[in-house]
Amino acid sequence: MQGTPDADPPWAWLLGTSPAQRLRISQSLLAFALMLCCTLVMLYAGALAGTPRKFLLLWTVATLGWPVLVWALIRSGWSQRLQDPALTQWQMVFSLVMAGCAYPMAGVLRPLVLSVVALVLAFGMFNLRLVQALRMAWLGLLLLALSMAFSLWVWPRRFPAAEELGIFMMALIALPGMALLAGRLEEMRQRLRAQRRGLNEALARIEELATRDMLTGLYNRRHGEELLRQALLRRRRSGTPFSVAMIDLDHFKRFNDQHGHAVGDAVLRAFAQAALSALRATDTLTRWGGEEFLLLLNDADQESAGIALQRIQVAVEQAAVEANGQALGFTFSAGATCHVEGESELLLLDRADRALYRAKAQGRNRVLFG
Repeated sequence: MQGTPDADPPWAWLLGTSPAQRLRISQSLLAFALMLCCTLVMLYAGALAGTPRKFLLLWTVATLGWPVLVWALIRSGWSQRLQDPALTQWQMVFSLVMAGCAYPMAGVLRPLVLSVVALVLAFGMFNLRLVQALRMAWLGLLLLALSMAFSLWVWPRRFPAAEELGIFMMALIALPGMALLAGRLEEMRQRLRAQRRGLNEALARIEELATRDMLTGLYNRRHGEELLRQALLRRRRSGTPFSVAMIDLDHFKRFNDQHGHAVGDAVLRAFAQAALSALRATDTLTRWGGEEFLLLLNDADQESAGIALQRIQVAVEQAAVEANGQALGFTFSAGATCHVEGESELLLLDRADRALYRAKAQGRNRVLFG
């Protein structure tokens, strides 16, 4: 029996459709899971401290309801209009506020709130810059200080000032320290991104050098041979016809001898630009060597190839290079052929080459088919 393609699980719609949306929602679900675990611990601490159930219930609903709202904002696409579509900072601010509210409810286990705040800061390590991370750390300290002050004012016996001072001093060291660590991580990530961009640019440059002729900007012979092999494979696989033409600039040596190699180079560039302007996007012109070029015409029979070469002739007639105050025109000869079923690459090029020699022998500036 043939296997059927794997279908998405029923709950896949929770994660969204695009890869970016799925990444953001998966991060928010991870935050929800961590918040759920912390909520259970805080509920235990609140029950141990004798905190009224209605306060615990209200705090729990708010704490766990917020991630659901965040999921809805991301899943609906509403968050896309914001600078931070993942709502990372929003989630962190709300979590810090809830942690500050949990501090007086936790009683003797209130130092555990420091772990929750540290976990919130750790959640933002891979999304925040140094300044943003420090803001979150100072916000956490501010909320913690307000919560401590409120506890000292309302329940001075349950929250001794000496203990609160010790907890706050520890928070004053730990939270900014985590923010600085987050900033360092972000700097390292930016450095890695810059190195990756540089590496990609270098690889693209190397690929360009490996496949392009630096003078004309056309593909070089090695890449032209690879494109020709691919055309042969397509021919065998699907029967798609293609044609090739060997092109040679007429009397090119005279340009170098009479006007210098700089003018000769200009002629090569001018021919390449004129020919490319007359070709389809699916056709390929390769600098085969010296003043010789190979034209690969995909999905083209002899009639289509003849039309393409006529367009190139018209474009070349309008092109010229300047030398010593005068405009120098140039022409080309070409031998073209359409691939025959079962024919090898060497035999195909040999037929085109022989047609090119006949075109030269008959006076140049013409296209012959072989």
